[in-house]
Amino acid sequence: MYRSKIVALTTSALVSAFAASAVVPAALAAEDELVLEEIIVTARKRKEDIQTVPITIQALTAGDLAERNINSLTDLGSSTPGITVSNITGGTFTNVMVRGLAPANSSSDLNIEANVGIFIDGIYQTSRNAADVLSTVDIAQVDVVKGPQSALYGRSTFAGALGITTVRPGNNPEGKATVTIGNNGDYRGKVSLSKPIIEDKLSGSIAANWSSYGGEFDNLNNPSDKLGGYEKRGVSGALVFTPTENFTATFTGFATKSTMELPGLSRNPLSTHNCGGFNAQTQAYFIYCGEVATNLPIDVSRNIPDSTSKSRQGALELEYEFDAFSIVSVTGISASEVYASNDADTIGDGALYGVCTVGSTCGATTGTYTRTVRGNSITVSNDHVVTKSQELRIQSPDTDRFQWLAGAFFFQSNVDAKTWSGTTAAGLTTTERLVQILPGLAAGTGPLAATANSGLVFEPGSFVRMSSLAYKQNITRSLFGSLGYEVLDGLRVSAEGRYNIDRKTDDCRLSFFAPCAGVQPLSGEFTSFTPRFTVDYKASEDIFLFASAAKGVRSGGFNTVAGLTDSERTFDEEENWTYEAGLKSWLFDRRLMLNASLFRVNWKNLQISTFSPNTTVAQAIIMNAGGMKTNGVEVQTEFKATDILSVGGSVTYSDPQYGNGAYDPAYTTQCGNPSTICDLVTIAGRGLQASIEGNRPARSVKLQYNLHATADVPVSADWTLSGRVDVSYVGPTYTNSLNLTSFGERTLTNLRVALDNDVYSIAAWVTNLTDEQYNANVIQQPRNYSIGTQRILEAYRGDGRRFGVTASAKF
Repeated sequence: MYRSKIVALTTSALVSAFAASAVVPAALAAEDELVLEEIIVTARKRKEDIQTVPITIQALTAGDLAERNINSLTDLGSSTPGITVSNITGGTFTNVMVRGLAPANSSSDLNIEANVGIFIDGIYQTSRNAADVLSTVDIAQVDVVKGPQSALYGRSTFAGALGITTVRPGNNPEGKATVTIGNNGDYRGKVSLSKPIIEDKLSGSIAANWSSYGGEFDNLNNPSDKLGGYEKRGVSGALVFTPTENFTATFTGFATKSTMELPGLSRNPLSTHNCGGFNAQTQAYFIYCGEVATNLPIDVSRNIPDSTSKSRQGALELEYEFDAFSIVSVTGISASEVYASNDADTIGDGALYGVCTVGSTCGATTGTYTRTVRGNSITVSNDHVVTKSQELRIQSPDTDRFQWLAGAFFFQSNVDAKTWSGTTAAGLTTTERLVQILPGLAAGTGPLAATANSGLVFEPGSFVRMSSLAYKQNITRSLFGSLGYEVLDGLRVSAEGRYNIDRKTDDCRLSFFAPCAGVQPLSGEFTSFTPRFTVDYKASEDIFLFASAAKGVRSGGFNTVAGLTDSERTFDEEENWTYEAGLKSWLFDRRLMLNASLFRVNWKNLQISTFSPNTTVAQAIIMNAGGMKTNGVEVQTEFKATDILSVGGSVTYSDPQYGNGAYDPAYTTQCGNPSTICDLVTIAGRGLQASIEGNRPARSVKLQYNLHATADVPVSADWTLSGRVDVSYVGPTYTNSLNLTSFGERTLTNLRVALDNDVYSIAAWVTNLTDEQYNANVIQQPRNYSIGTQRILEAYRGDGRRFGVTASAKF
């Protein structure tokens, strides 16, 4: 960390020095070379200049992604302030967070909405496990839209939206081939072709991507095979049909397939736990206080199968422009299937258990043993998702003084969710069971390992058997619209709104190897209205001011695991109001772009991911618990100092805090009573609970920044030498709502140097220059070999230094 900060400070000083020294030569450069490029976005379902949209947006073109070495959503989160990304199990279960508003509800249930929705070519992605297509699809632009977008986009845009647009064909034939070779077996290839099929009527594009990575993390259990490897491939394409000047039909589609090894996964040993209540059985404290170490040994089973992910999508947009209005139809269908495998004990040779015999030394809940055995536990989760959506809207021309839009939306998702779990132990007979070995108990006796015994697999060659099965459906119907009027020259007021009906059904068939309890299926209807009000003022051609108030809603849902009370089975919708004021500006003859915004978020009826007070329920559930408030600021700037040098940066500061009365029942028994680390409060109907008032939600980041400098130096009439340096800082975050266990702070430096002309390019690059070690994610959960209340910390290591060469040719 110290070395990385030295590099960051040095680079920052160089950036400042470059900017200062560039002011004099800037006056000598040609004016047309010193103008920053405009970017067009469609965040309000209209084509608008990003600098005149009353929403905070960060847009990255395909060129930006290449220059910054962004090849995944995780890369995007590490280099773009205001957005963080977490995932587990080889890149599945991706969560995108905006402005530090991490979802306190972080369920893997795909029928439970995320905080930030991901849209590809305007189509919402239900599967967070298959949405990372940045390295498998031909990307034209990525838009990070901040603040609630529920008024126009609805689903899962509670805190923002991430829009990914694929490449569209042009009117001229063009092609491009790109090859990358890097360390640790990093190989990538991409070929794209775009050409007119019928001149001025029909054009098409197609691209194929392939990437392979050998991995970088040493596994003590299998030193010859590094973890973190993958192979990804995808094909994408588009057709644009314009039979008349008024009508355009655009079809886009893609198909991807990925195979991923386990990531660098470590277990934080119980012996390091140092606070909270003391567990007499495990002879360990319940909680670890402090920063999770970044050099924990990686020791996972060599028998874990690779995770696989497949996704397919087709989208058709039809637009007909009349003189006074346009009609737009957007139809989408998508399907994905993910198998995510994980080592459920993170002990390479398996956890140590005692062995008892049914009818003899095995009791109802405890057992005695005279021999021990190593048991390996594996889980494989499978989500098969099919969605279809239809949007129809009518809207005024983009340039009218009075702008209006009205639309209707239908969406349906069907999710088949299955989990296979299993524990295998060499030499175990069908009449033997596993006993937990706990240091606080007398030798030779202990509790039966209930979850491990439920999943025992005796069949030769088998590792798992089905442990859970559920069918989930969500049907959404919406009406939405917007009105905007320029009341005075440059002064516009706007109002948007969406009425939304979600009909959710959860049909649980199997939970932890047993039929689901209670009446199934669970179903219910959740309705909401989400408005947004905006005032913006174009003070001049280069100064734009705006203020907005927007409501975001995330609908309620169901907990379908066994062992819950009736009140725990359903959780209500949560909502927030976000108030924002901002400035977007071009200064110094459009050589300097400076944008800034202040925001406040009032979040209530918070959905929180926690555990039931019933300790026999091993799975996390969702419940409503209090509210949260956030104050923050964002600043973004780009400065074209000379025709050679550009510098820039951005910073996001966000400080979300749980409000009065917020509590988390998952930690009530873990804090100790009396407690030196928790504030225990009495909650009506729930008794003594752990207060989280004033704390930050897990995985929220308070401070992020990026500094960068680029230089483009002509070396001949045809060739240009270019370079870019990025320094990105991500502040620490917490793994729990008590804010006692932290991880994730890092300062990453990326470099890229390229030599190119109009046809050829060759670039050398390095990411994480200082090879900083950090934990990209840390989770905690019960494990088979220990009692349910003793949750185990598992850390997912971030990528180390990667370097390579990328060459491309246009044809």
